[in-house]
Amino acid sequence: MTLSRTGPRTVASDAGFEIEEHFPYYLEYREGARMFRISAEMSTAPGTSILLFYDAVDSRWQPPHRDDPLDDVGVRTILVRVVAVMQFLRIHADWQTLLPDAERQDWDAIESEARTLLKQEARR
Repeated sequence: MTLSRTGPRTVASDAGFEIEEHFPYYLEYREGARMFRISAEMSTAPGTSILLFYDAVDSRWQPPHRDDPLDDVGVRTILVRVVAVMQFLRIHADWQTLLPDAERQDWDAIESEARTLLKQEARR
């Protein structure tokens, strides 16, 4: 996977996705004509950090593709790719889920997969 800045607020991948920052409000993950929105705001964590959160109970593509299924595997793929882009930009992503009791237990694995994607890119 190769990541590149395609604009001041946009990163694209040769894997067919793009992430555009609309900070401090949200990030848009785009895959073809479909878009998944992740809320964003400033984080109090040290360094360059951003607080990202999404609705874990009702994760859906944005209209007009709202009825397209987005299962747990699809959401996880999106999260790995977003974390990889944040790492590419050297921004620490501080993730939270809505509702808090729906918190993911696999954040460490997601961050590890994202680092692996970036290492594969660096070897190219």
